[in-house]
Amino acid sequence: MSFKTIVTKKTIKIVRNLRRRILKATKTGDFKRVRGLTKLLLKNYAQTLLKFQQLKENLRSALRKYRSGDIELLIAALNRILTSSRGSQNPRVLDHWLHHKLLKVAKRRHPNKTWGWCKRKYFGRFDSARGDKWVFGNYESGNYVVKLSW
Repeated sequence: MSFKTIVTKKTIKIVRNLRRRILKATKTGDFKRVRGLTKLLLKNYAQTLLKFQQLKENLRSALRKYRSGDIELLIAALNRILTSSRGSQNPRVLDHWLHHKLLKVAKRRHPNKTWGWCKRKYFGRFDSARGDKWVFGNYESGNYVVKLSW
């Protein structure tokens, strides 16, 4: 069993226990306790970790589904997932993780090309207002993957 599995099981257990406590307090009619436990659940680190892991899993499935297909479909799917999760706790961590995954996708699409060629083909300054030159996108259409840290 890996550390990742243990952390996942532990966070799921913490969130499940908090939800049970909320349900029990609701059944007994102790709404002051329900309010306090709900705030605790919303601010809970385990809940944040669980949302972060679910977001990463959604991104992973989109990358698997569209990695060899049309690049526009991949960009649209990733943007749909990223814009629906704007309140992420660690946007830079997620952007860094996604950047490495997109590098792998670019290299997988063109195995006989160099990393420099893949960088020139898929990465660049797509948003003129930003100075970031490591944005994944399509030069033909001008569409690009948004970053959470923006």
